Amino acid sequence: MNATSQAITPELSIKIAHLAVLFRAQFPDSQIDLNPWLTDSKTQSQLDPYSIDLSFYLPKHNEVDISKA
Repeated sequence: MNATSQAITPELSIKIAHLAVLFRAQFPDSQIDLNPWLTDSKTQSQLDPYSIDLSFYLPKHNEVDISKA
């Protein structure tokens, strides 16, 4: 299920937010989606109610030619 839907206690909300902060510290250009799933009934019927789902988007960087480095 979407992380925002599962953040039902202050402690769990803090843990989810901390995970996002730690990820952004390592990958500053990244984006974090705490609602990766659609909210339509078909999608919701497929979700695990005990999961906490988030998605990470990493920008594509130009590859470096290591022979010139």
